[in-house]
Amino acid sequence: MTSYNQIIDKTTQKYSDFNGVIMLGNVSEKAVVKASGLAERVFGVKVNSKTRFGIASGTKGFTAICILQLIESGKISLGTSLNAVLPGVFKHVPNTVTLRHVLMHMSGMPDYFDEDNEVFSDLWKERPMYTVDTSETVLEMFKDKEMVGEPGLNFKYNNGGFIALGAVIEALTGMGYDKRIETSVFNRAHMKTAGFDRLNQTRENTAVGYIVDKTNSVWKSNIYALPIKGLSDGGAFLSAEDMAHFWKALSGGKLVSNSMLDLLDKHHVHVSKNIYYSLGFWTKRDDQGIECIYLMGEDPGVSFMSVFYPRTGHYYVLLSNTEDGVWDLHFDLYNIMLEMK
Repeated sequence: MTSYNQIIDKTTQKYSDFNGVIMLGNVSEKAVVKASGLAERVFGVKVNSKTRFGIASGTKGFTAICILQLIESGKISLGTSLNAVLPGVFKHVPNTVTLRHVLMHMSGMPDYFDEDNEVFSDLWKERPMYTVDTSETVLEMFKDKEMVGEPGLNFKYNNGGFIALGAVIEALTGMGYDKRIETSVFNRAHMKTAGFDRLNQTRENTAVGYIVDKTNSVWKSNIYALPIKGLSDGGAFLSAEDMAHFWKALSGGKLVSNSMLDLLDKHHVHVSKNIYYSLGFWTKRDDQGIECIYLMGEDPGVSFMSVFYPRTGHYYVLLSNTEDGVWDLHFDLYNIMLEMK
């Protein structure tokens, strides 16, 4: 049988310019990890196996887990109205919009960013990115906008909805979003280096995100292209080992009970082909149900993909500090890992 080492060696030879970390493993055994490229280009600092990277929208999975924890504790349900938890916040969002709708990107509520028609970094030309570090600062960008769809009708990816879920977490726990995630997700899962960094602070063993300036082929830092601090829709930093611990904790019932995890199988909306969205997680399904669960994210200077196969316990983690760094690797790895026993 092909080993993890053989898979990594073959893949990294094919993509010799890969800049980041690749990890292959199983929740019941030790993983194999390989690092390549540069974490910082000015002084030539190399990526190592424990280097931390931004994961952009991969963070939504942690937000979803925290909401499921609050459901399990009895504070809310999937059918709770968003307005019941955040009364008076949204001008045009009706009471029929539930937390399930928001978790499934089926709320029809407004968003602060249209991924189909806008460039993310353009958001910070009028609103300085260094002022965007709380749920409130982002809510101000879209809370008075009109609805864009009917609740429960269609899937439309919505970053603003997950900002709202962050505000829900804060309202119900009395804690800042980042502190709550650190307490109820990162600490429980032993994700020792995961966190919500401010981009202007010194950060140990953390890769700088890079963007290529296409006009002169010069690398630029992504510090002016993102909010200065990650929020509930994206922006956490972690290592491959942290992500491996997340899958182990999730599958082992340390974050939510198995009955709560079963909700990912019960509640899903079709996106395309065999791809579905399930309460904060992407899934692929076949005739037997969930084939895999995955989190992914892309921002300027960031790309991230991590896939977990619940039937076998296999997973892989791909982290890169360029926005196109992981996708070819992912397309090559997916079926290889799916077929492993």
